[in-house]
Amino acid sequence: MTEHSEEIKGEYQDSPDIIVNDKDIKDINSDSKNDSLVNIEKKIDVLNNVYTKAIERSINVLELFSNRLDQLENRLSAIESSKIESSKDEKEKDKSKDKVKDKDKEKEKTKDKVKDKDKEKSKEKKDKETEETAARKVYVAYKINCLSEINAILSTFKIDVKIFYTWYDPALIGRKKISESEYMNDSSLFHPEIIVTNGHDLEEKSKTVKIADSKTGEFKLTVHYVGTLYMTSMDLKLFPFDCQNLQIQLKPYKMPLEDVLLEPKSASECCLEHHVTHEW
Repeated sequence: MTEHSEEIKGEYQDSPDIIVNDKDIKDINSDSKNDSLVNIEKKIDVLNNVYTKAIERSINVLELFSNRLDQLENRLSAIESSKIESSKDEKEKDKSKDKVKDKDKEKEKTKDKVKDKDKEKSKEKKDKETEETAARKVYVAYKINCLSEINAILSTFKIDVKIFYTWYDPALIGRKKISESEYMNDSSLFHPEIIVTNGHDLEEKSKTVKIADSKTGEFKLTVHYVGTLYMTSMDLKLFPFDCQNLQIQLKPYKMPLEDVLLEPKSASECCLEHHVTHEW
């Protein structure tokens, strides 16, 4: 038996009993025609007494159960309220945890962005270093105005030629014009300083500089040479029907050979305007 049922039983047992004597019961149950008026009235009083006490006892029991019911309902309500509060607390905790997770995710995203930026900067730095250390391409074209006096004994020939050098310099991007003096005095620009290595009595007649394309930093240098060049080799086995290779040899003057890569430009920019026959 539970605690609540024990309490109810105890209160029920403590309620006033209906006290009826055996003699009264016999008197009530007896139905004699010879009952006097006094006996009948006495029986009525006994019955009224029993009825009144029974009603009072029933009322007491009903009040007891009603009180216990109210108590249980209050307890149930308190338990449900406690569960609701507990659930709210749990939800608040979950929300707090979610906020912490979101903040951690944002921190991770920020870290990733910083890492990506660092990687990009590192890549740009490496690319720049690679660009600075890698060989720079210089495209070469020419225009021969005159070729004469091929001397087999001295292994020389005379030439009038314009050589066009083209390269791309990022430092010139955005610039429209540049003079020769500005180019020569600007140390931030690329200066390959290419010379003719097989020159014997060669004179530099003129030099012009030009920014061909300011968007790409394309730079064009034109040098006009007139004079005598050495032939690097001669083969006279087929004389007088021999054919000689007359070369113009170029190389950077101060920069290492591995830092400057000379490449021929398109054939359309290379031409020979004056053809001569051998004079023997």
